[in-house]
Amino acid sequence: MILIYCDVDENGNILDLIQGYRVIPGRQYDYFFVREELIDSALYKVENRELVQKPTA
Repeated sequence: MILIYCDVDENGNILDLIQGYRVIPGRQYDYFFVREELIDSALYKVENRELVQKPTA
């Protein structure tokens, strides 16, 4: 399991992210998620407190 800690802007876009198998954050983040794989922060956002993939064009 991948641990994901992230901060987001007012639109839910990820501004700062740390992720890994054994991540211990050095500060408080806005959100915490557990996923099966690493994510690309440019392809995901937070909506309604859930990590969701951004729509593709």
